[in-house]
Amino acid sequence: MKRMLCLLLPALLLLISCGVWTDDGGTEYEKELLMREVDLSPSIVINPVLYFLNSAGTKLEAETRELTVPQDDMREKYVVRALLGGPVSSSLLPVAQGYELQNIELLPDVVNVYLNKEGVRRETELINMKMALAATLSDYTGKTFINVFVNGAQVGYRGVPTGALQKSNDDLSEELNLMQQRAQADSPTLQAVLYFLDSSESLLLPETRRLAFHEKDYITVLVEQMISGPEDAYSHKPVVESTLILRGYNIADNAGGKKTVQLNFNMEPFFGSQKFIDSNRMAVAALTFTICGFMPDVTGIEILVNGRSTGGAVHRISDYQELLGSNLLLYLQSGTTSRVLLGVDRVIAQEQSYHPMVILTELMRGPSAADNISDVESTMPVGVSAEDIADVYIANDIIVLDISKNAKEVMQTVSADTEFVMVFSIVNTLTSIEGIRSVQFLVEGERVEYLREGGVSIIDPIMKNPGIIRYS
Repeated sequence: MKRMLCLLLPALLLLISCGVWTDDGGTEYEKELLMREVDLSPSIVINPVLYFLNSAGTKLEAETRELTVPQDDMREKYVVRALLGGPVSSSLLPVAQGYELQNIELLPDVVNVYLNKEGVRRETELINMKMALAATLSDYTGKTFINVFVNGAQVGYRGVPTGALQKSNDDLSEELNLMQQRAQADSPTLQAVLYFLDSSESLLLPETRRLAFHEKDYITVLVEQMISGPEDAYSHKPVVESTLILRGYNIADNAGGKKTVQLNFNMEPFFGSQKFIDSNRMAVAALTFTICGFMPDVTGIEILVNGRSTGGAVHRISDYQELLGSNLLLYLQSGTTSRVLLGVDRVIAQEQSYHPMVILTELMRGPSAADNISDVESTMPVGVSAEDIADVYIANDIIVLDISKNAKEVMQTVSADTEFVMVFSIVNTLTSIEGIRSVQFLVEGERVEYLREGGVSIIDPIMKNPGIIRYS
């Protein structure tokens, strides 16, 4: 780990190198390298916009906050904790009190927030908090849909679902009126998050649909939509067989106002695949996330086949959270054109998707059979691997990447095109992370001019190069 050495670097405005260059006449000269003063000390400072109640408690108003976040943690956790902690301004009111953050899941275009609360929960306060979370997280993450769970269960309005939330206008009374209208409608239309297999058939990804629930038969509609399969067949695959039939269901009341949904099928839910062993587990997990993520106060599901229990197990969201996936954007070498990068979507476990080292490791793996683009090649020269990364961390809007001398030595043996592609595949991939503008390369903790003599200058932080990206 070279971070302590990096702390000394900002004090230097100029670095004098002992490099030598030769003119056309053969005369050798020493040269001085100038490098920018850059603060490379580990630091993550974010400035989220948080939404609180105005003094009358009728609208949401924005308050920008400066937050310091640890290196190896999800930034969104600190955004939510700051929101739950209340406003700084005396002219604003907190949206809720007594809630604690349990977990956050960042999925493609969906954020799931899990909160805990002891004691009595007031419905108006819950609605205000949900709308404030939707506005805050939509702004910060850029994702469209927000789900809020309290004490392990989705939160509804007057006992009926509200659907996945989106950022709305700031007038809370208007949003409350819309919820009242949906609660009174015979066939409400709501946003529902369904879960299907990703293209590699190893993780679950959400797909959000606007559904009409005839006569408020929410569960039948949700299950039938899952049986029909994903609409986006490019990045999703079915998670249950099309021959699955829901013969009926029952909603059982449990202690503490929680509920369990008993689903009665004609057969065990599964999807025929050779890519994973327990296809029944994936199918049950998808049903659990879909139903518990939509139905208020439902904390689990039980599977029956032709009216008979399949073991009596109650399946809960917490049983399957490691199966949720999230997307990474990696830039790999075009298989047909030199010095051209193609963006590749890679699905990995959502709990790992925010860490720069995980992203780099995926990039260094090269192409995968499950990638959305097939005509790509690895950008890493033979001999360079994840083992050559001594350290990677964030310094405000810069990712600092410290690599080994071995990697630098390997680069002396490759072509200019190979070095160029490797450097910018790393830079373009890492600058896709929210809040990152550039990448600073170090070799054994020190700033150097080149990885390959006469190649891409890495003495200063390198910004994204969009000119070499091609879109399929």
